[in-house]
Amino acid sequence: MRNMFQRLPLALLLALAIAGSAWAQEEITISGSVTTRSDGRAVDGAVVTIVATSVTTTSDAEGRYTVRVPESAASRERIQLRIDALGLPPKVVDVTLDRRELAVDVALTLNFT
Repeated sequence: MRNMFQRLPLALLLALAIAGSAWAQEEITISGSVTTRSDGRAVDGAVVTIVATSVTTTSDAEGRYTVRVPESAASRERIQLRIDALGLPPKVVDVTLDRRELAVDVALTLNFT
């Protein structure tokens, strides 16, 4: 019984350390709009993907999107977003994760070849 009481403080400290590290990680949200560079028109249905994850979202009729960075990627300082839209060349954008809420607007270039 005495041995159990000697280990109790250690177990409590370990539990607090685990809970504290989980609480300290904040969710990061990236939102913005996808437009065309030439005329600034909204791109409806653009697929926004966090590179090296399975996280994707699609822009709405006004070109707006919101994506939440998964915990595994949020531990890095930088991530990449890949934007794909029908009929437009894809674009990859570097994003620095320096705040909980980030605004990243992307302008896609029309490809006339």
